[in-house]
Order: sequence, then C-alpha cells, then structure tokens
Amino acid sequence: MDSFSVIGNWITKYIGDGIFFIVVLAAAVYICVFMRGMIGKLIIPVVVCIVVVANPLTFDLVFRRVIYWRLFWMLPDSLLIAAAGTHLAYRWNNDLLRILLGAGMVTLILLTGKNVYTEAGYEVAMNPEKLTQGVVDVADAMLALDANPKCFVRDRYLTEIRQYSGNIELYYGRDIDGYIIRTSAAKKKVQAMIESDFTRPEVYEDLVRRAYSNGYDFIVVHISNPIPPEIAGKYGYRIIDGLDGSTIYYCPELCREPATKKAAKERKQAIKDAKVRKAGLRAAAKAAREAEELAKKGLSQDDGTAQLWGEG
Repeated sequence: MDSFSVIGNWITKYIGDGIFFIVVLAAAVYICVFMRGMIGKLIIPVVVCIVVVANPLTFDLVFRRVIYWRLFWMLPDSLLIAAAGTHLAYRWNNDLLRILLGAGMVTLILLTGKNVYTEAGYEVAMNPEKLTQGVVDVADAMLALDANPKCFVRDRYLTEIRQYSGNIELYYGRDIDGYIIRTSAAKKKVQAMIESDFTRPEVYEDLVRRAYSNGYDFIVVHISNPIPPEIAGKYGYRIIDGLDGSTIYYCPELCREPATKKAAKERKQAIKDAKVRKAGLRAAAKAAREAEELAKKGLSQDDGTAQLWGEG
C-alpha cells in the first residue's frame, strides 16, 4: 500500500488534477471503438507501460528512485488525443465542422492542461542559454577569474552549470545520487557538508581542506551558512561574490588558467602569500607540539625551569 501511495502521488503530479486524464481515457476508448487497427500500436503499449510502471513489485525492485516520474514520459497521452481527434475530424465531410472540432479540441487541451510556468515550479528563462539565471550568474563569476575553474558547488547548480560551460569542472556532478554509476563515499560526504543547514567549524575545516588538497579553487555554499573567515583564510580562500542565495569562495593560488591579466597577477601574489601562510602554519603547529610535550612533563613555556630544560 505504501508503494501504491507513492505511485499515486507521482501519477497525480504528472497528470494533474485528473481532468486531463479523463480526456486521455476518452481518446483511448474512442480508438478501441473506431480505430481498431491502432489498438496494437497505441493501446497495448500503453497498457504494458502502466502494468510495469504502476506495479508495486517492480517499483520496489527497480523504480524507487528520483527519476521514477520520468517513466511516465513513455505514455503517449498527447498522441492518443491527437490520433482520436484527427480521426474524429476526418469522419466529418463539412470543413466548417472540422474547423470547429479542431478548435474545440485545442480549447479542451488548454483548459484541462496546466501551465508549467505557474503551477509546476518552472520559470521562463530569459538568457539565451535557456538556463536558470542563478546558474549563469554563478558560472560567470567563476569564469571571470579562472578560464577552467574547479569547484565544489551546491546541488542546485549540478544539473545545469556544465550546460552553460564545459570548462567548469565539478568535484561531483548530477550523478551524485547514483543514477548511472556508484558515487564514492568521499563525494557523498562533501555533498552532505555543503547541503547541511548548519555546518560546525570542524566540519567546514574538513570541507575546505578537501577542496584545497584536491586543487579546487572555488567553493559555493548557501549564503546563510558561510565558511568561518579564519578557516577560509587558513587555506587562502576569500569571498568573491554573493549570488543567487550563495556565497562564492575563491583561492587564487589554485587557479589553473587565469581569465584576465589581473587574475594572473593576483594568482602570482597569492602563491607568494601561500608560502608565508604555510610557513606560519608549520611554525604554529610546531609550537603547539612543543607546548603539548612540555605539558606532559608538567612544565610550561613561561616556566623558568622549562627554559633551563629547553637550553639543557
């Protein structure tokens, strides 16, 4: 019953409030009565698809995935309406009646269907690429600094950002949910870090370290969950922009191909600064180790005995 409930919800989302389905069903009945020669070509394949797709056994074994709803694309609902409507018009010899019938069919489809731009969460894309504008804005911000950016990004950009530019390299792409290949545990962990509503400093330390060690010069996180400045600065990342509800971090020293002369100059300076930063981190780590060793001996760096011990 749980499977039937899920299947029913997906069918409702795909078909709508049911009126359009009634039109499709009426077209199917018409074909069975008046177009018997098309039953094997249209009706039987539809029945087979429904039996397979809406079967809770096959659903549990095969189809329990995010892409399940796409299987309903196999149902030629529009083709059934078009075939029945065309045949019905063909049966009339009066051209005026045919025109009225055609107009009536178009009106029926318009009234029973729904506008995806108002009810299904879609919006008209105003850019030439016909992509979500936020994807374009984030991609342009990265491409303005690195002609071949490598990045950790939020899930909202995975499906479209490489449609905008194949020069952008993602740590993981739209297959992170395992549509085709198995995703590594490391990539799933990074996704969980980026998509978390609240990320602890130690988790962000791990995230930024992974990006830095793998040579990814951009990290894009939700604007309400920023990376602590001390952690970002520790690895040379800085904020370059806030777009589409996201904060974009950039590490110039990891840039592979600067997009402009200014970016190239910044990269050279960042590499020099990185040497100083790394030297400071090593010195701090060494001092921390020494302090830990002294603590184990019951001493401290401010203790005169410790000084004598260190010199001796």
